[in-house]
Amino acid sequence: MEYKLTRRNFLDTMIVGAGLIFSQGCQSKNSHSEEFTRFPNFIPGAKEIKKFSVENANYCLVHIRQKHHVDFDPNNPSDKIFGEHKPTKQELEKINSHQKSVYEILNFLKKDEVIDSVYLEGIDSETLIKLRKIKMIPEDEELTRELNDLEFKLRQEIIWDTPEGYTQDTIREEYKNKLEELKESITGYEKKYKYYYGGGLRLVLEKKIEPRFENLSLHDKAYEEIVRTGKLGRIVLDDREDSILHSIVQNKEKIAVVPFGGVHAWGGKESCGKYYDLQGRRSYKDNIAEWNKKYPDKKFCLIEIIPEEY
Repeated sequence: MEYKLTRRNFLDTMIVGAGLIFSQGCQSKNSHSEEFTRFPNFIPGAKEIKKFSVENANYCLVHIRQKHHVDFDPNNPSDKIFGEHKPTKQELEKINSHQKSVYEILNFLKKDEVIDSVYLEGIDSETLIKLRKIKMIPEDEELTRELNDLEFKLRQEIIWDTPEGYTQDTIREEYKNKLEELKESITGYEKKYKYYYGGGLRLVLEKKIEPRFENLSLHDKAYEEIVRTGKLGRIVLDDREDSILHSIVQNKEKIAVVPFGGVHAWGGKESCGKYYDLQGRRSYKDNIAEWNKKYPDKKFCLIEIIPEEY
């Protein structure tokens, strides 16, 4: 059963005071998990919140449908040349703006004491240790090149390319001023684009929320599957989704927030009703329906959040 809340109908919901209105009729409150019932109906940074109830659910999975940076796309000719994915200016702006919304959503849920941790897609504990040692902010190559060039010139005893009318002292003073301006520009750039590699990761790096990790044992097989078939297959999608369900139960988390790519779908028509939207996704099975049949004493319900800029 689905309840869909948007910014547009939020005020109407508050005025009517009718509480949760499900598209196929409403189950009694006793059939919902406490975490599902008390989950906020309005969150800063969220464009839509969709709730899919499951009777007598023990766990609640919250999927934040995200757009994220890609390290390497084997189908992209440019990636094959450079050995990595270099985002275009448009990609940088769009993904960073989107991930800023993810950051706002998670930060709100943490402050509201709904959650105290977040699952990081494609990252394990060893990877996080390495990431903590670097800025994890995309670099502006032009600004960095100018900065390095000025620093190099200022380290020299004599600046040989001194323009006409300048002395060594005056050109050094001008270069120092330019250097400070560049540093300010880089600081502003980093402050703006700090969300690009993930709103959840940014909160973890800022030590504002605890990390939970995906089991990366499937990643090599998933990559081989993509290279072999040229598409997202069962391993990269459903197998990883099942793995998350196992991790949540193993960690005994009654509610878990999982910012994963928007192409993922833990639900389906069987678990979430005929109006469950699979547009823009790829799914080979209804993970929650199959899980709930296999583990009736460990049932999941589902909440999906579509962030702003998605």
